Amino acid sequence: YGMLLVAKLLGGRVPIRFVSFVFVGASGVAVHFAVLRALLGCGAAFPVSQSAATLVAMTTNFALNNTLTYRERRLRGAAFARGLLFFYLVCSLGALANVGTASLVFARNGVWWVAGAVGLLIGSIWNYWMSSLLSWRVRPGWRRS
Repeated sequence: YGMLLVAKLLGGRVPIRFVSFVFVGASGVAVHFAVLRALLGCGAAFPVSQSAATLVAMTTNFALNNTLTYRERRLRGAAFARGLLFFYLVCSLGALANVGTASLVFARNGVWWVAGAVGLLIGSIWNYWMSSLLSWRVRPGWRRS
């Protein structure tokens, strides 16, 4: 319901699927930072913490996108497991860019949340396009009027 309200507020200029993807992504950011902070608090090294946080966020984002964003193409049972594994494969380049970039930023400025945010941004761009195109086989983007 919230996604429909936002789409209406935006005057139909933004696809509802993108609005849903953004909501799911926002929840993924919260999950990512919670896991990252918790692992750093336990004394784990930043690259290990960032990698684990990325994996957990990817998993929850896949599950939520499968349920909400791509519900008409929802994967169930063994197809869900295969889809999740394929999603990991598709997003692995985004995850590597995320962790590598975030680690470089962290090494330079030492601020974990800035480094985490930069890594998330890099990974998110890749993940949106590739998950739309390959995981659920939907062409991302806006319709032309």
